[in-house]
Amino acid sequence: MAEILVVDDDSQAIEQTCNLIADIGHTSDFLVESRYLVAKLEAHWVDLILLDVNMPDVDGLTLLKELKAHPTLNKIPVIMVTGETGEG
Repeated sequence: MAEILVVDDDSQAIEQTCNLIADIGHTSDFLVESRYLVAKLEAHWVDLILLDVNMPDVDGLTLLKELKAHPTLNKIPVIMVTGETGEG
């Protein structure tokens, strides 16, 4: 069973994603304020991160660069996600 961290500022997206993760037999946690991502991961390891690209406090690409530069956290796989449809 994998533990997946959902990093998103949209509570509805978090709820839906965490429910889907539970439905396939894995556990999840979430983080709304992305600026605390590194501290959270240093305190508690996860197997995978689902990281929203568009966050209000620190954007997902900046966080991805920070994670990949970290000496131990760089081993955690990250999937970038977005609710943006590109319409409009």
